[in-house]
Amino acid sequence: MQKLTIEGNLTTEKALEWKNKLNQLALSSESLELDLTKVYEADIVGVNAIISTYKLLKDSGKKMSVKIKKNSEMHEMLHLTKYLGMLPIN
Repeated sequence: MQKLTIEGNLTTEKALEWKNKLNQLALSSESLELDLTKVYEADIVGVNAIISTYKLLKDSGKKMSVKIKKNSEMHEMLHLTKYLGMLPIN
């Protein structure tokens, strides 16, 4: 299992960089554990980066788990976009 921690800002510019990295990891890993507990700012582009990686893994029969802090901005964005229930949250 590949483990990865994202820290700081997961908004537009940084989120696009992370999306590329995450999608590459999705292609080369059997499973991914993503720690988002240190993300302090997030937007819809950040949510898209996480969800697109999850879908890549799932469509390939692979797994992804996510750690997030309840009441964090990332948690709220996933809730507002209705993706919170879709992701396996640790």
